[in-house]
Amino acid sequence: MLAALETKTGSNVEAVDKSKKRSKRKLFISYRGLIMRLVENQVTDPDLKLGLFYFGCIRENAAAIDNPDMQTLIPDMTEAQVVHARLWQALDQAEKEERVAWRRAEHPSSFDQLNDLLRKNNFRTVESPNGPFYGVSTYPTVKDIVERANQTLEVIF
Repeated sequence: MLAALETKTGSNVEAVDKSKKRSKRKLFISYRGLIMRLVENQVTDPDLKLGLFYFGCIRENAAAIDNPDMQTLIPDMTEAQVVHARLWQALDQAEKEERVAWRRAEHPSSFDQLNDLLRKNNFRTVESPNGPFYGVSTYPTVKDIVERANQTLEVIF
């Protein structure tokens, strides 16, 4: 079934095929960035349901409701609990489906772990531009190389 949206511009009628405007799957590489976007309603439930997750923090820090990012971004504990529950419901499912990689405590984020996650989810792996690890300051570079290799994936930080 063709889902078309008609928009009128003067006497012209333009049909836009909605099926061609599919959103890209998301790869979330910043826990703090994801929390911020959840608070601002910039991340949808389908984004979470289909997304890949590889944060710069370790699992234990992200799992704690009183982690510094949560406290800073959502000072209201009731709202923090709602956001945390929504995120962890998605992360629990993503773990079952191998859509999450957790950074090891002894290392920063690594291209090896990122590539394992990409490979498990049928995305192309990427070459590390400057060594095996990356951090917050190089998120824009990670975004660029992952998105160039995978046109159907959007990197969010």
